[in-house]
Amino acid sequence: PEAAKALLTEIGYTWQNDKLIGLDGQPVKVEFGTPTGIQGMEYLMAQDWIEDLKAIGIDATLQHYEQPVWFDKTANGQFDAGVWWMCGATVDPLELYGGYTSDRAVAIGERAVKGNDVRLKDPELDDVVHKLMAITPDDPAADPLYQQAYDIFIRDAAVVPLIQTYYTAYFSDAYWANAPTNQNLYTLPFNWWAQILFVLTNVKPS
Repeated sequence: PEAAKALLTEIGYTWQNDKLIGLDGQPVKVEFGTPTGIQGMEYLMAQDWIEDLKAIGIDATLQHYEQPVWFDKTANGQFDAGVWWMCGATVDPLELYGGYTSDRAVAIGERAVKGNDVRLKDPELDDVVHKLMAITPDDPAADPLYQQAYDIFIRDAAVVPLIQTYYTAYFSDAYWANAPTNQNLYTLPFNWWAQILFVLTNVKPS
């Protein structure tokens, strides 16, 4: 908290009666939204985050929304901050970074239909993404570009990863062959994503 206060002080924030005062002279207020229920993982993480914000004088609140309501708000840019899942990259990090280019950002109140609902605009990230789009992932030039994209993404903090959730997928070869394996992982085989189509069209009767 003390380090956060020092950074805020550097850019002109002040405190009155232990309340953080913004550059407009008003107390800083932030509403966090989450599309998970009160006992959901994201809701509980948001509660912890709010306690940290309150420790530096921010008036932070948490509101649960049903998923259709919440994702309508995020698509239209009508939210302060939120805690929910980020399904970024499956096989290529470009899947993540490519979703946050400036050309996908629309004005608040206009519905985001191409991703980037946080309205990030960073020409430096745009440049790296366009360079990655021009080459294949196994190109020797790709590795440093991936690192640049990661560094920019973390620096901008438009999206802040908190945890990594692991999922496992199991297949039986009793009746079907050529299902994905660790040695033949030709697609990300989760049955709740569209990639399962590549499994269904590649398996053969045993």
